[in-house]
Amino acid sequence: MSRRCNLALKVNRKSETPGRPGLSITLKAGVALVFKGFAERGKAGFTTRDWPGYDLRHYIREMKNSGIGIDSRWEKNALGGQHKRWWLRDGHSYEEIPYPEKTRASRRRPLKLSNSNANGEECEDLNV
Repeated sequence: MSRRCNLALKVNRKSETPGRPGLSITLKAGVALVFKGFAERGKAGFTTRDWPGYDLRHYIREMKNSGIGIDSRWEKNALGGQHKRWWLRDGHSYEEIPYPEKTRASRRRPLKLSNSNANGEECEDLNV
């Protein structure tokens, strides 16, 4: 069973540097789902333990690479180990948009029937 969701978000982020343009990006599927969770959770943020079944590090890396501001800090746990907590920086806003249609063509090759005629003419009798 696929976990893919058809959620798409348009994210706007104000520039942290005066005089620089802001960021506007479209997030789809799992990245959009995790971003929405971060936005709803606020400064409390998430750890990998708070969101079982997802590899948050993958989605966070994709969001950071697209320009979304994410902060983190290390926290100690009860057993003496440590884990990372992530949260969104201030200045993000988002709105849900319709999921974009697939733009890339299918990779399947079209079905070609073999032609036994050497000169390329089609047979009139197709009964086999």
